[in-house]
Amino acid sequence: MKRGMTLVEVLVVAGLLSLILTVAVMVFGPAVRSFRRGQDRAESQQTVAVAARWLKVDIQSAAPGSVRWDTDQLVMVTQGDPPAFEADGEPQWTTILSYWKDGQGELHRQSDPLGAADPEAAAPSAHNPAARVVARNLSQFECSTASAVVKVTLEAKKDDHRCRLETSFSSALAPMEPPPP
Repeated sequence: MKRGMTLVEVLVVAGLLSLILTVAVMVFGPAVRSFRRGQDRAESQQTVAVAARWLKVDIQSAAPGSVRWDTDQLVMVTQGDPPAFEADGEPQWTTILSYWKDGQGELHRQSDPLGAADPEAAAPSAHNPAARVVARNLSQFECSTASAVVKVTLEAKKDDHRCRLETSFSSALAPMEPPPP
């Protein structure tokens, strides 16, 4: 008695294997695409959340009246890190912070020593390419500083998914605005 497989048996096994592989590809292909879409969505949401967190902390610690939007960058005066105080306990404004989005969609945060005596007249130095990158894949970064409240719009895009956040922050030391009538 011979121990082997006939040609018909080999063809049947090959057909069954190809059928099983076809079904597996049809099931796992959409699952992998769905997983990638979920990753893109999570990444764009995380990008916006991280950028908003950096902006919130810095704007809340900024000198009242020093936060302004200059064409394509947000500029503010802060106490620095760690915070500096005068002998009488008043905040000592020592640092100019600026945020800007470059052409590759990266949000940069740059810290410079304060050169002006008046925090409202402070100007940042030229954009430093070595400044800290706070977020990547941003398609929009805009601010409005018409009042003590800074309105921030952030939008991140990863492949086909966009995540947009519109929020507002104010300096913790800014005077309270009266509630709207």
